[in-house]
Amino acid sequence: GKWYRLGAGDPKMWPTCECPSFFPLPGVTPGFEIGSDSAGPWPSHVQKLSCEGHDWWMLGSYSLPNRSAPGNFSPTPGWEDLFKPRLIDAGAFYASKDALYPSKKGLERRINWGWARVLPNSTQSLPRVISFNPR
Repeated sequence: GKWYRLGAGDPKMWPTCECPSFFPLPGVTPGFEIGSDSAGPWPSHVQKLSCEGHDWWMLGSYSLPNRSAPGNFSPTPGWEDLFKPRLIDAGAFYASKDALYPSKKGLERRINWGWARVLPNSTQSLPRVISFNPR
């Protein structure tokens, strides 16, 4: 296949970072489905990065005019506050990665795991299912 450049990040917002991930917005957290459609159009994608000793996420809308043109990741109207970087975990959680895995029901779910920096050594965290709680 052929590789295409999809765009460039803002170095002021994201200094030296690692372990990037960019994926479609996961499903709504079970139990929060009711009334979650009242906020207007939903963000379409999540950007996750490990920077400055923490893991960060932000939500936005992604559009790709065609495969060889840069895409656009921008704030979603009504969800602008979630386009700013937010911590994934308030603790010492860093360098996480995610992937899609099947569930027992045959559906896909996105699982995230990272490094829990605890004394005297660090260890891999327990896996976490990524979902979206719109409230």
